[in-house]
Amino acid sequence: PRNKTPVKLNDTPPAYRAAFPALNIQVHSYDREARARFVRIDGYRYVEGEALPSGPTLVEITAGGLVLDWQGERVIYPLN
Repeated sequence: PRNKTPVKLNDTPPAYRAAFPALNIQVHSYDREARARFVRIDGYRYVEGEALPSGPTLVEITAGGLVLDWQGERVIYPLN
């Protein structure tokens, strides 16, 4: 079964972390209103619910990072 409770990327198994796509995040814009949130990754703008070309789906933009769904797991990608 898919894990719907996000875990920190650093708390995932080493093989999972090693295979996780590298993300070059240029802009992280968090707002209390979900529709105003966005990130710029590798020069492209993404909002919640969009899939990145490298595979992960951007589930949520939080004040401290991103929640991504990749290979059936939801992970927290911290930015601080």
